[in-house]
Amino acid sequence: MNNFELAPGNRALFSWEISKDFPEADFWLINMGKQSELGRPTKQYKDYLTGVRCPAIVDPGFSYYLFLYLHGQHYWEKFAVGSTSRKHLRLGDVRKVFNHVAEGCRRQKQKAIFTGEDIIMEFF
Repeated sequence: MNNFELAPGNRALFSWEISKDFPEADFWLINMGKQSELGRPTKQYKDYLTGVRCPAIVDPGFSYYLFLYLHGQHYWEKFAVGSTSRKHLRLGDVRKVFNHVAEGCRRQKQKAIFTGEDIIMEFF
């Protein structure tokens, strides 16, 4: 018997669900606008934002703050696309980042809820 609770919603242990117009998501990423705003997580649903549903073993609250940290480190700016001051993130690029995290977790064979920044940060 496992000693952790599964997060509601997504029951896949390592797979992140990423989609646009996704009201059931745990949080959303800003995917268009100023380059400095790209990838900033928000808890307010809008149909044009990129929705993120966390895997079963990842706490959505922790994930939100992890991606707030990544935004603060300007992580998403390298994925910005566009020739004007208005940029956007491609859904495929966002999925690649989350798939990279999931693959790292599979390699590590994590069996508990992530509780520390060091576990996920090593995959970036």
